[in-house]
Amino acid sequence: MRRVRERLGSLQAKHALLLGLAFCASIPYGMHAAASLLVGGGIQILNLRALERSVRLITGRQIAGPVGLALAMARFVLLVLLVFLLLWVSSLHRLALGIGLLLVVPAALWHGLDTAQSKG
Repeated sequence: MRRVRERLGSLQAKHALLLGLAFCASIPYGMHAAASLLVGGGIQILNLRALERSVRLITGRQIAGPVGLALAMARFVLLVLLVFLLLWVSSLHRLALGIGLLLVVPAALWHGLDTAQSKG
């Protein structure tokens, strides 16, 4: 059990596990829905990596103050534009894409509870 906890220690690992489970559960609804779910999850994987990199830059004092805030806002605006572009231009299944994008929320809650339990 301890080995499984170590492997699932990161938020990215928990998100990937939930994305894999959701993908398997979405296959009965068709491959179009499953692929759309993976696109949404993939966007969040990229978002998590960019967020982690931004936080390291800001907390490492390499970028501070207004520049750090501008970097975070630019990343958020690019994410929103990408989602709107995908919804408008592509023929992705909207509900599945939304679920893929929102799977990071239960992963973050799971990670927070797991971290609090291990520290407390």
